[in-house]
Order: sequence, then C-alpha cells, then structure tokens
Amino acid sequence: MTEEAPACRADPGAMPRAMAYISEVQKRLFPERDEEYQHFIKLFSDYIGGKSLEQMQAEMKTLFKDEPDLVKGFEEFLPVPAPKATEDKGGELGDAAI
Repeated sequence: MTEEAPACRADPGAMPRAMAYISEVQKRLFPERDEEYQHFIKLFSDYIGGKSLEQMQAEMKTLFKDEPDLVKGFEEFLPVPAPKATEDKGGELGDAAI
C-alpha cells in the first residue's frame, strides 16, 4: 500500500492557490449554474466521507467537461504519490530506502 502526501502539505503555497481555485469555480458557476456548483461542493464532502480519489477525479472531469481549465486546476491539488522503494536484483532495498 502506498501513502500519498496531500499537495498542500508538500507545498505551503498550495492552500492560497486552492482557495483561489474554489473562488474561481464559485464565480463561474454561482448563481447561474447553482446545481453544478452544489455538485462541485458535494464532491468534496463525499471525498471526506470516503469516496475514492479516482471516483472524485472522474466526476470532476464529467462536471467540468466543457471547462478543461477547471479540470486542470483541480488536478493541481491531487495528492502526490509517495516515492516507492526499489529493490535491486539481490532482493535488498536499493538506495531509495537509505
């Protein structure tokens, strides 16, 4: 099982960018497209409640299918997979584990 580091923990500047992204989504969708905005907010709630990151990403792509910049903005905040330890031919952990 691999661990993932949230992008905002790895990059202290990520939180202000995340807030700017959410604000941009709100400006574009609310109030004219309130149903879509509420779906956007619900996706985050569902993720906190246990929905997989893959499901959330797929739903974001569907929700913002006509707005690829919003999909790209969302993907900037996805967790970054932790580096995996590699094994050499002898079965011992390589330099990555040192």
